[in-house]
Amino acid sequence: MRKNIFVILFVLAVPLFFLPGCSGSDMSESDSQKMDEINEEKETENKDDIRESGIFEGDMLKTFYLEDNSGNSVSSSDLIGSVTLLNFWTSWSLESEAVNDIFSDCANTFKDTVNIVSVNVTAVEGHNLEYVIKYIRDKGYEFPIYFDLEGSVAKKYLIRSFPTTYLIDEKGYIANIYIGEIDEKDFIAEIKELLNDYGSSDD
Repeated sequence: MRKNIFVILFVLAVPLFFLPGCSGSDMSESDSQKMDEINEEKETENKDDIRESGIFEGDMLKTFYLEDNSGNSVSSSDLIGSVTLLNFWTSWSLESEAVNDIFSDCANTFKDTVNIVSVNVTAVEGHNLEYVIKYIRDKGYEFPIYFDLEGSVAKKYLIRSFPTTYLIDEKGYIANIYIGEIDEKDFIAEIKELLNDYGSSDD
């Protein structure tokens, strides 16, 4: 009797070993490997997404395209390979005027060793483009100035205060962000530090 019960239990148990997920170690190892590959792909995608869409310190610079009054253009991809100073400003902000003066000094100090991208957010000026161009000429600004006519780039960067300035390394990552006034001495020191790091990385 006991022998018959044992045979019946054995017959019932055998098919369980052929159910999906219940047979052999090969299936488990294969599934585990696939899951590891999927997780690695997801982690890589997430890291790439952060770098592409970042607007904070340590993030990759967001993509943009702008033109100056003469039709000369600049895009975020043009900035890779050099340290960049990026500033969003308006003519009605006194702090913007102060930062633009610092940009003038930087243009003279660093000349061709840094990219200077000064962005007038024309969409919030309250004046037309001709007014802003006259303002620039009256101030004697000679560094590159581009116009965000519809405010689309400022919106992409979530600009809420003027001026907002970004210091960007040669790889396109945001090294520092300044809201409002800038201490010129500290700012120039940080630029020199990035330039030194960039020079060291080329050695």
